[in-house]
Amino acid sequence: MNKILLYIILVFLLSNCNNSTAVKKEMVAAIVDNEPISLTKIDSIIDKQLFELRIRALKGEIAKKILAAEARKTGITVEKLRKQVINSKDLSTKDSEVNKYIHRYNINDADLTQIRNYIKLDKQNKILKRYIDSLLLKYDVRINLSPQIINEISTDDLIAFDLNKPNKKLFEVLIISTLSCPSCLSSKKLIDEIIENYHTKIHFKYVHYNNYIDLPSISMLAANQQKVFYKYYNMVYDKFSTGARPTDSTFYFDCAKKLDLNIEKFQRTFNSKKHLRRLINNSNLIKQKGIYSTPTFVVNGKVLDGENNIFYLQNFIEKEINNIKN
Repeated sequence: MNKILLYIILVFLLSNCNNSTAVKKEMVAAIVDNEPISLTKIDSIIDKQLFELRIRALKGEIAKKILAAEARKTGITVEKLRKQVINSKDLSTKDSEVNKYIHRYNINDADLTQIRNYIKLDKQNKILKRYIDSLLLKYDVRINLSPQIINEISTDDLIAFDLNKPNKKLFEVLIISTLSCPSCLSSKKLIDEIIENYHTKIHFKYVHYNNYIDLPSISMLAANQQKVFYKYYNMVYDKFSTGARPTDSTFYFDCAKKLDLNIEKFQRTFNSKKHLRRLINNSNLIKQKGIYSTPTFVVNGKVLDGENNIFYLQNFIEKEINNIKN
């Protein structure tokens, strides 16, 4: 009798387990033309939106603390510091800016005074944001939040340049960036610090990504073929960090000469249609993987994107290291 009862209980439990699995498989939020939209997909969108809201709110609180600290250094109030920062820049509004605004938003019967005020306010906000962003990199800011649901991708098929050679590689971190991106330029100092902290056990790689193939990307590929990518990249970065944007090949060849590269070999790669196609394919691959912005970091295959990702990059690397150790 006991054996029969045990058998019935086991069948019941197994049946419940199977039903539970079936329910999980059938977690579909909607179906459009026989194409399901999973609840997991919806949850991932909600999680990302919630995370972005948390980061935005947290960054606002961090900004308040940093502005208060800067104000204390100079012995003035935060409000006076804000006014000083904003008034240090030209806030005048040109007629061309007004016309561009009217054209962009297709405005009829425009109130020109109101439009000028909108443009001025937008300039003020941007000036203050740039100032706060510069302070974020000066202060020791580490955000301990990270998304709960993260996209995972394979990166083996991407063109990536070595930034270091670790003694023992736990995993790779790809820095997908471009020199034409202000956020990429301003975050390089912090990235260099992170590379220095983990250079013996994490393999860092640079992936140049832009909407078009520019001179820096093809010249860095040419330098990489002669195994001097990092030195060459730093030389080009130093130029771009001053605000300069060299648009002819002279600057890039001068950098190659300073590093005693084989100029003929450098030029062959620089002018090669084959290598140009490789870079175009690389950009297309990056887009296919769902990456559209820079800087984006891929930590052990996990994608960290969004405008504040640099501030939780180190925390996420630590989590990945701990996951491997455990």
